[in-house]
This record gives sequence, structure tokens and C-alpha cells, in this order.
Amino acid sequence: LRGSFANDWKWDASYVYGRLHDLTTSEDIDNNRYRNALDAIRLPDGSIVCRSEAARAEGCVPINLFGFNTASPEASAYVQAVVPKSEDIVNQQHVLSANLSNSNLFTLPAGGVGLAVGAEYRKEKSVDDLDILTNTGGNSGNVIPDTKGKFNVWETYAELNVPVLKDSFVDYFGLTGAARYSKYSQKEVGGVFSWNAGFELQPISGLRFRGVYAKANRAPNISEFASAPSETFAGVNDPCDGTTATDTGAIADACRSIPAIAAAIQANGVFAYTPADLQGINGFIGGNPNLKEETAKTLTLGAIFQPSFVRGLSLTVDYFDIKVDDAIGTIGQDLSIEQCLLTGDATFCSNVFRDANTGFVTRVDDQLLNVASLKTRGVDVGLRYGRRLGLLGNDRVDVTGNYTYLIDYKSQANAAAPLKEYAGSVGLSKHRASVRTAYQNGPVTFSWQLNYIGKAVGDVDFIGDETELFNGGTLGELNKISDAFYHDVQLRFDVQKRFGFYVGVDNLFNNKPPFLPGTPFTASPTGTETAADVYDPFGRRFYAGVQVKF
Repeated sequence: LRGSFANDWKWDASYVYGRLHDLTTSEDIDNNRYRNALDAIRLPDGSIVCRSEAARAEGCVPINLFGFNTASPEASAYVQAVVPKSEDIVNQQHVLSANLSNSNLFTLPAGGVGLAVGAEYRKEKSVDDLDILTNTGGNSGNVIPDTKGKFNVWETYAELNVPVLKDSFVDYFGLTGAARYSKYSQKEVGGVFSWNAGFELQPISGLRFRGVYAKANRAPNISEFASAPSETFAGVNDPCDGTTATDTGAIADACRSIPAIAAAIQANGVFAYTPADLQGINGFIGGNPNLKEETAKTLTLGAIFQPSFVRGLSLTVDYFDIKVDDAIGTIGQDLSIEQCLLTGDATFCSNVFRDANTGFVTRVDDQLLNVASLKTRGVDVGLRYGRRLGLLGNDRVDVTGNYTYLIDYKSQANAAAPLKEYAGSVGLSKHRASVRTAYQNGPVTFSWQLNYIGKAVGDVDFIGDETELFNGGTLGELNKISDAFYHDVQLRFDVQKRFGFYVGVDNLFNNKPPFLPGTPFTASPTGTETAADVYDPFGRRFYAGVQVKF
């Protein structure tokens, strides 16, 4: 609903309802049946059967995993889970909003003062329902519980635009400001206040400077505050592993102060894990209902250049400086073990479980907390240029380019962790750019887009000249990723502004993603051996489509 009254006042109100339902299913094994099928014996007559009589009664068939095509169809059918592996996600959102604005609340010598005020109510609910075997760890994966959560928030805001000077000793000078108060149903967040203040200065025609300082907030989302702990077997390192009676240092002293470790050293000369001991260390990671909001302070300073002597050209340059406190993150399993030994602080020790008899770490949890901090700075450059060519009728060319130089991106997992520089790592290359060139002649448009990702390293902790071999090369070399260029082209034909037909090719030159081994590198999602969220894992691909406007 939209309307106006009293000449300069405009209002609008809206209601939006959104719903996403995503159901995925797949086949998986049933762990109990799998164990039964693996535990086979040979009977006196030479036949091989499952050891358990109860399992045989329910149809257990021994499974042979050694060799190609050795698992029989009967054995494969038996170990398959009767209930398919499934994930049923339903997200719902209700949004009510109302806004009121006036671009000429009252007039100053430089122009009218603009005001906008409004209110919004938002309610969100999310359910992630998994099958029973996934919930209990009864299939090939770890224990993952369902996630169910909801919240609502009331918000009010006001924005102000004040023209201070115009056509005096400067072309224009104005001030802007905005404030927003949000009341969340999450008890640890409650009411939060955000605001910003800025300016615009145009000393001469075609050149404008701008700047904004802001304080912002981000409340935890449903997956962060409502997800129950799920199981992980991520590899952890106990600094006590390998400790002897003669080792020196605070860590060694702390390790020997644990009775079970001291007894192991006395009996064996060393406290040591076996590979099986290390692989069996599990842990639970997940949300935290006690999370509070993240807070950020941001500064942006920029300029817009639109020279009169180059028609159609617009160049923007913006510097950004962002600092985030109380960021939602985890302490880290290894750091929890280390700091528990050194400090005995419950913040760390509550995550670590040691066997009182053996001294071995058996479980390390890593719940989300407001412990992280983030600082980043950089420069954004934007370019737009368009002009008519007149080469073939009324043809024209438009060029749009964006470039980011990341000065630094420093993150600290928590107060006890080191401050790490991530600028130049995978996903945070120091240089990124995209340029799109479009040539249009009547209903035909041909566009060419170039996306550039600067060189990077896979793991910021692994940049040295190590000489350990991995697949014929050094780990140090594999950690270095070269620049990546992706070219996308499209040809479009529009008919009377109602119908559009298009064909295109993405990744025209079939640029392959870099190889990023899963260990010790941290940048590769499981199964891709690359950073699939940064680089294109698919290669060259073609598409065609039609667009109809009603």
C-alpha cells in the first residue's frame, strides 16, 4: 500500500510472507547391520555366515569389502538403511513494515530537509528435521540433532538528510544521519541501538566526497543460537602427547601434574597416544542460546568523479575500515586443550574431557561463543562508462568495473588466541576485480564479463619453504595459489521489451580450480579438494533461456 498526503508526505505499508521447504533424501548404511555383515564366521561345511544368530534371522548376509565388485547384491541390500537418509528444512518469515517520508520537511538556504521514519516487525522460524539414524549416529555420519528455533524483532528507525550549503564557496555540503532501535525476543540480545552519521561535500562540479561513521549490530541467527550440539571427529592435538620425565616448560609441567599422565610416564617413560586413540577423540559443536549480538564500528570515506569532459564516465573510490567485537566464533579445540593446561580456566576446561585412568583426551567440545574479533581495511574502486558509438546505427557500449584491494583482514578467535592476518588467503585475496563490457545494437546485446581473483595461500600458518613431499611437489608450493581469471559471455535478443532470448557460456576458457589438499590445509570443503565457494569447480558450461514479462 502506498499513498501521499499534505503535498510532501509519502507513506507505504507492506506485509510479506515467505516460506522455503527443502527436502533431500539419499541412501545410506545402517551401522548395526553393517557391523553384523562384517562380523562373519566360516561354518564346518565351509559356508560363510554372519556370526550373530539374531542377525542371520533378520536376513544378515556377510559383506566382502576387499576387491572390485565383491560385495554381493544381497549383502549390499542388507546393510542399506531401511529408512532413507533425509533432511527436511522449513523456513518461514513474516514481515510487517510501515514507512513515512518527507523530502521537504522544512527548507534551509541549501534546500529542503528530508526525513524518513518507520517501523517493522519480523518473525522467523526454522526447522531442520533429520532422519532418526542421523540423529542417533546410526548411519555413516556423526550424530547430528534436529534444529528448531524461532525469534521475533520489533524495529523503529529514523533517517535525516540536511543540506547545509549550496552554490556558495562549495557546490554542495550536506549532512546525513540515521538511527535504529531493535527489540529482539532473544533474551541475551534484548534491545540494541544502531546509528550512523555522514557527510557529502561537492567542492566543484563533477567531484564529490562522502564519508560515514556507523555503529552496527548483528543478532545471532537461528542456526547459531538454536542448533543443538552435533558430533565431530576433527583431528585434535594434545600437547601432552610425547611428554617425558625430562621435558621442560610450562606445558610439560602441567601435563605431569595430571596423575594418570605422571603414572604413564613412570611406567613407560613417555606419555603417548596411538593413532587409534587420536582418531577416536570426538567432540560436540553447535549453537548457544546465550549468545549476544555482535557489534561493529565502521568508517567509510570516498569520492565520486564524474568529469564533464568525458561524458558517461563515473569513477568511485571508497576506503573502508571495519572493526567487529563480540563476534560469534569458537575457541578452537586445540586451543581449549592448551589453555586448560596452562590456566585451568573453566572457559577452556569445560570443553575438555580426559580419561581419569589413562590421561587421554577423549572428547573436546567447541560451542559457539561471543569470543572473536575482526578488523579489516581496504579500498573499493568502481568504474562506469557508457557511450553511443554510431558505427552500426544506434549502437552503444557500456563498461562496468569493480576492484577491491584488501589491505588487511585480521581475526582473533578469542582473547587467548593469536591475532592472525588472513589478507592474501583463499577467499580473501588482496586483489579482486570484475569487468563487464556490453555492446548493444537495437534488440541485440552481447556481453563479456571477466572475473579476477588474485593469488593467495591455502593456509596462512603454512607459508614457509618446507621440503616435505606431497604428490611429487612440496607442501609449501601446493599452498600457493596463482591468479584466477574467469570469462563469461552472453548473447541476448529482446523482442518488444516483453520477450528476451539468451544463450551464454560461463568459464569460457575452462579454467580449472586450484588443487588444495584437505590436510594440513584448511580451505577445502570435504570432497572437492579445492575451495569450491571461491573457485569454479565445474569448468566450461553452456546455458540458454527465455524471459517473459507480463
